[in-house]
Amino acid sequence: MEPILGCSCAPSPTGCEAYGKSEAVALVRVLSFQDGPLGDKRSKVAVVAIKEVWRGLEPQLRSILVDYGAGSICDYVLGIGEEHLLFGRMVQRNGKAILQTDACMGNLNLEHEFTTFAGLKLLRELRNLTLIGYTFEAYDDASAIRPLAGVTVIAQTGERSYRSVSDANGQYKIPLPMEGNYFVYGLHRGYSREHRILDSSKIDAKDGGCNIKQIFLRRVRKQSKN
Repeated sequence: MEPILGCSCAPSPTGCEAYGKSEAVALVRVLSFQDGPLGDKRSKVAVVAIKEVWRGLEPQLRSILVDYGAGSICDYVLGIGEEHLLFGRMVQRNGKAILQTDACMGNLNLEHEFTTFAGLKLLRELRNLTLIGYTFEAYDDASAIRPLAGVTVIAQTGERSYRSVSDANGQYKIPLPMEGNYFVYGLHRGYSREHRILDSSKIDAKDGGCNIKQIFLRRVRKQSKN
């Protein structure tokens, strides 16, 4: 007999990482449950009302079926009346469009107020073309890093530039008014400059919040005089 193992996806992705892996993202309210669309009782299917859509679903949709498990330890858990931020993929079954998800997708239950608030806040900011990331001090031997506050982070396109200063946790946020190619870099006295090229036409949390979120700065070594 095979040993029973925990869900191999743990820990689940969060925030922009979950968004980047998903074809569909929506805030929903659970209305009822039913058998799978093909009559398979092992397939867990919920009918949910759509409250807000980020990607993968038509804005005019009012409800949709959600396949959230098949009786394994990695099934996600839904309850009637609960609200969830769901990340998943769209599949067609028996002529019906279904949002398929599981515990590995990084879903958030609104019962967990702090986590859910942070997740929704992040997605809403990134929807509005806000670049979000962190600045770090990186040591020469790459053995450790620490958040670096007070870094001026600049996103530049053509002759226009937009900037922010990283806070005590090293986090920065830069609202970008338009799509385009941005040269993103950080400045801090006594540190080298690190940069990334950002194509903000792809900013939707996948690129704006994940791929271009970390800026590492190393201290500039003073040259000794002979």
